Amino acid sequence: MKEAILEKIKEIEKRFNVTVIYAVESGSRAWGFASKDSDWDCRFIFKRPLADYISVKKKRDVIDADDVPIEKDLDFGGWDIFKAMDLLAKSNPPLMEWLFSPIVYLEKGIAAESMRKYVANHYSNRASAYHYLHMAEGNFKIYIKDKPEVLRKKYLYVLRPLLCLDWIKSKDSTPPVKFMDVANGLKLDSGVYSAINKLFEEKISGQELGMGPHDSALDSFITEKLEDLSKWIVNSPVKKPDYTELDRILREDVFGKELKN
Repeated sequence: MKEAILEKIKEIEKRFNVTVIYAVESGSRAWGFASKDSDWDCRFIFKRPLADYISVKKKRDVIDADDVPIEKDLDFGGWDIFKAMDLLAKSNPPLMEWLFSPIVYLEKGIAAESMRKYVANHYSNRASAYHYLHMAEGNFKIYIKDKPEVLRKKYLYVLRPLLCLDWIKSKDSTPPVKFMDVANGLKLDSGVYSAINKLFEEKISGQELGMGPHDSALDSFITEKLEDLSKWIVNSPVKKPDYTELDRILREDVFGKELKN
């Protein structure tokens, strides 16, 4: 599959006159709980020729499914480097997950590594924490809370952001991308951990996680954690972006060669 993805990236570069500097797998495969029929979600960061940015008519800063339709379970989406750097300043969690994805298809130059180093020094707990809180709350309300029965795999889509949020609180750092790396790194009640691990094992083994009764242990855990973390987040640490370093990355690590010409 990697060869097919890299070939498609070459097509995207030629069609849109861009250079893809970083491409990874995102979503369930990066999280470690893909099933046999899961899509491949390739996400990438691209840059345009420097002259394209000096233009009255601005070009789109995304390449998405409207540009590259999903085909044969392959889903491509990318962000322009300026959009990516703006999101880096905001400690945007999806970007964090791209930068630390365990499945890297392509990495050109040192820009992505410089971005990872920036995260190590300037990661903002609160910015990322609110993203994960809203995701966990939203998924719990939509798929689980007050439902007579639940689609059991949806527990994973509540637990992943919830555990990432708990990691941010307890570890003061960006959480690992792999779901079980997060779960294994937290001090979870043995009963809760067993329930989480059971869901995870069933999901990756391809078992059908269909409709079923509520898991009372997980419901209680989720409800209590959401309440606790909602209170914590209000006073969570904030770090201001270092725009001097962000500009340095752009001017030296991304466009250095073009600027020297």
